[in-house]
Formats: sequence, C-alpha cells, structure tokens
Amino acid sequence: MNSINKNAPIIPGIGLGNLKLNSHISQYIDLIKSFTWLDSKTLEDKSIDMLSTFYVSYECKDTLKIVFDILTGKLQRIIALKDYEGLFNGELYIGKIIDTIKKIDIVYDEDEELYFIKRVEGISFEADANNQYIECITVYSLK
Repeated sequence: MNSINKNAPIIPGIGLGNLKLNSHISQYIDLIKSFTWLDSKTLEDKSIDMLSTFYVSYECKDTLKIVFDILTGKLQRIIALKDYEGLFNGELYIGKIIDTIKKIDIVYDEDEELYFIKRVEGISFEADANNQYIECITVYSLK
C-alpha cells in the first residue's frame, strides 16, 4: 500500500481511503516511511504521534489519520479529516451540515461527544465546536 485514495467510500467496520481495518502495519511500510516524527506544535504534511502506551497514529495532514495497536500491529481506527472526499451511504461526508442529514438515523452520545448511526456499528463522527457540521468521520474495528 503506497497511497491513500481520498475519494474512496467510507465503509463502517471495514475501512476508507483504500485502507482496511485489522490489516497489519507491515502492509503500510512504504506509506509509513513517508511520515516523520513531530511534536504536536509542528505543522507538517505528515506526522506520527503516540496516543497512549499501546497505540500510535500516523496523520496525513487534513486528509486522514490511521491508528495502530502496537501489540498486535493491526490497524484499529481510520479517521477521515477535512480534505477527505469519500462518502458514507452517499450522504455523509466531511463538512456536511448535521441538520440536513435525512436518510440516516443518527444519535448523539453526550458522554463521548460523538454521533453514531443507529443500527450501524463501526462508524462515528464528530461535529465542530458549534455542532453544526461534520468535522471528522471515524471507522473502527469491531474485533
């Protein structure tokens, strides 16, 4: 895997951007080699960040972030950011005004401060600070 397709569909529990959840980090060696270690104050196109003791994320600025479990080497989460152009179900995309979502039954979880889709596992989305539009969409492993 050498490139990210920022137009690929968003598939809950499966992946996005041509990246597949639960795939091994070894499949992304060429892609990961293009990232650099940065502190959180540095603004570069690609960066690496330790999220916790056992998770590391690689971010392609404004496009997506991929999160691996260090113990298993498996891709656990993929987060679509503002420049990602793929869609979920032909309706959800980054920048979509939340009040205009019609075909999908969504629910807001105040504890997690995330939106979820009723009866669909493996996907969540986060709104901007004013809860007006979708700021990022996360697909996550169900395993």
